[in-house]
Amino acid sequence: MGRFYEMAIDVSGLDKKRGKKILKALKKEWNIDIFDLRNDTASLSGQGNLTGGESEDEFAERTTRAVWTANRGYCAVRVKATYLEDLPCETYSFGRKEYREFMKNQKMN
Repeated sequence: MGRFYEMAIDVSGLDKKRGKKILKALKKEWNIDIFDLRNDTASLSGQGNLTGGESEDEFAERTTRAVWTANRGYCAVRVKATYLEDLPCETYSFGRKEYREFMKNQKMN
């Protein structure tokens, strides 16, 4: 059994035509209960367990990469991880530098 979290994911600057693709990608990564898409922003949240020894920052990186892939380009992604068994929370944010590194690695694979 894993550690119980609420994950709130905010995406801004996304391709609004790709909103449903982003939601579908994130549902593969996490149990999304709430989804709000407005223009080029989306807010998503849900509760679940991190398992297999995955850390919050590993989850945030994995989720951000899923958004970038579904969006087919850079958009700002913020993941707020709230450990529900022992509050407070940590927030992770990835910028253009991380996106460039992600794209560089994609070209190598």
